[in-house]
Amino acid sequence: MGGPGKAGSALDPLARVFTVRGIYVGSKALMIDMNRAIEAHNIKPVIDKTTFDFEHTKEAYQHQIGQKHFGGCKGVWMCGLC
Repeated sequence: MGGPGKAGSALDPLARVFTVRGIYVGSKALMIDMNRAIEAHNIKPVIDKTTFDFEHTKEAYQHQIGQKHFGGCKGVWMCGLC
């Protein structure tokens, strides 16, 4: 750990616990092409018709864990400032 000429990092202890690997997600040009195709073909995400408010977050998770959803689930959370 210390000693002359040895500069440690605050992340050194985590190096024994975690493995970090990068993933390739494509280039900016590929993302632009994908977005153009989505717009050109009017592709929309598939989202379940069921809506959960903040008070029913537990039920929303149970809905998804129980595989009762179709596509993604949506929740409605209001900040209270609106």
